[in-house]
Amino acid sequence: MFLVALTMRLVVSFVVCSDYLNPARNYWSFGCEAGQVASSLYRGHGFASPFFVPSGPTALLPPVYPYLMFACMKLFGGYTAASAMAILALNSLFAALTVVPVLCLGWRTFGERTARIAGWTWALFPYSIYLSAGRMWVDTLACLTASLMLLQTIRLTERRSTRDWLLWGAILGIGALISPVLLGPLPFLAVWLIARRRKAGLRWICPMLVSALVCLTLVAHWTIRNYNTFHRLIPVRDGFWLEVHEGNCGDTSDVQPDSSHPNTSATEFAQWVSLGEIGYLDAKKVEAQAFIREHPAYCA
Repeated sequence: MFLVALTMRLVVSFVVCSDYLNPARNYWSFGCEAGQVASSLYRGHGFASPFFVPSGPTALLPPVYPYLMFACMKLFGGYTAASAMAILALNSLFAALTVVPVLCLGWRTFGERTARIAGWTWALFPYSIYLSAGRMWVDTLACLTASLMLLQTIRLTERRSTRDWLLWGAILGIGALISPVLLGPLPFLAVWLIARRRKAGLRWICPMLVSALVCLTLVAHWTIRNYNTFHRLIPVRDGFWLEVHEGNCGDTSDVQPDSSHPNTSATEFAQWVSLGEIGYLDAKKVEAQAFIREHPAYCA
């Protein structure tokens, strides 16, 4: 399953990798914001400038995927075909590896037959192939991490080893630095896990504290970096009010309307350059809150 999944994704990646070499808008198609930050790292300007021109340090993105893109650029050059193929190959590897936790989850919960069906379904899933080669973004890595997080949660219903709790905390911490949204289901998973362990008569308080400590330790260095850089508490990323503004600006032409984002609107981009990242996001907070107050029916 893994070899079939990987081969299919690599073939598609090889066919399409040249599509990412368009120099328009400073090679925007090469990973969008993540690619711009990776390029800034490659040029020695640090984790910065998510849009087109140098604009200083950023916390708009979590760090893991831009650093992976930077590593590919470091090895194979900046906006080159080799680095594009390397990044798409990583996407393909992450997607193919997801077969393993999918197979294990199916085996543990429904049996061998269901596990094999689920594994082959994932290996051949067209949308997964598209996310591997059609988007130079964090999707496949996030999906792999989410499946590992779910699998490890299920394993902890019966495990007694401290190593398993350390591993769970590590997956959670790395997941937060890949995409904080991965921690969204955590409260529900934790409640379910506590209920299962209490029913089985197993300890859960101290083990969960160990996992939490590992998770917080992994995230802490990035939070400290953000505080030292922006002088405010930003645990992982700071784009919340930009997202709220996108959905509450009055433009219903799309889920993410072109008029509301710096990468598609000249007006928004000029405001970003003028105010800087923190000033711009503070402005979006004011605008979004004002719109919500003035149009409660629209926002409902």
